Amino acid sequence: MATRPREDGRLVLAFDHVPNGLGSTYLKELKAGDQVKIQACMGNFILPEDMNLETPLLFMAHYTGVVPVRGLLEETAYRSWKGPIALLYSSPSDEERIYVKELQSTKLEKGLDLQQGIDGVEGEWLNRTWGQLCMSTLEQWATRPETHFFVAGIGAFVRPLRASLKGMGIGRKQISAQRYD
Repeated sequence: MATRPREDGRLVLAFDHVPNGLGSTYLKELKAGDQVKIQACMGNFILPEDMNLETPLLFMAHYTGVVPVRGLLEETAYRSWKGPIALLYSSPSDEERIYVKELQSTKLEKGLDLQQGIDGVEGEWLNRTWGQLCMSTLEQWATRPETHFFVAGIGAFVRPLRASLKGMGIGRKQISAQRYD
């Protein structure tokens, strides 16, 4: 889901169709007017209801990992978040980054610290320029003990970032991760 829950029941979905994929094939085959029952969010890739509105939030998303992040950013606007918010958003190429204009608008309107880059994710991406920028930003935000980190993307992106955060002494309750693979 690419949006926060809405009062009118409408939602925005963004997905890649994976041939023979159970979920994406089901969604692709829906017709106009089909009804779908949606349950409450499951997992930990949410903003807890009781989270302090001044908590610093650092989002890291690779390619389509930005889809759930978009919904969380909507939620911060809905709740009138007061803490600093940043997004490190990477993709294999500039052309493969979605929601860029919307995110740039959020940067201007709401002060989102938005950094974009190309990572390719193949091999040792953390040793590349974009990876070094990510690590530098992580180190800066890790000095704020109350920061909550959200990481979304494929495993080759999520795993090294989670490991780096844990290596910096960040507790697992401060890290929410969503993997696609």
